[in-house]
Amino acid sequence: MPKGFEPDAIDYLMKPIPFERFLKAANRAREVFSPPISHSAAEKDIYLKTGEKLIRVLLEDIIFIEAMENYVYIHTTHGRYLTRSTLKAVAGNVTGPEFVQTHKSYIINTRKITSIEGNIIIMGQASVPVSRGLKDSVMNTILKDKLLKK
Repeated sequence: MPKGFEPDAIDYLMKPIPFERFLKAANRAREVFSPPISHSAAEKDIYLKTGEKLIRVLLEDIIFIEAMENYVYIHTTHGRYLTRSTLKAVAGNVTGPEFVQTHKSYIINTRKITSIEGNIIIMGQASVPVSRGLKDSVMNTILKDKLLKK
């Protein structure tokens, strides 16, 4: 029995194979073996307008975001970018469990935390404050089940 009749066969070609028939079989195989495109893959970056340029920033490169009235500094592993926006508007675009608002003026990427000292989160060379009102919530979100106990 030809292998083309096995239950998991994608197609069965017999010689001589016309190009159109080969193309149809190849496209069918590509549909079966190609991973589906997830919408979350497209949401892993944002574009910032800085002056006349649009700069693409990967969310994983963001260390923290700092609000300055109607401007926002986005601190990344590649540098710091200033854009005219509000923290609330930026927060709507940097979603995910790793992004936490620690203060009315700061959102951090919890994956970039080096240490925590009282109400200050150290992120490499930078330090970000944690407001008293948000401290318990922020600490629970950051630590979850990661705190080693005696």
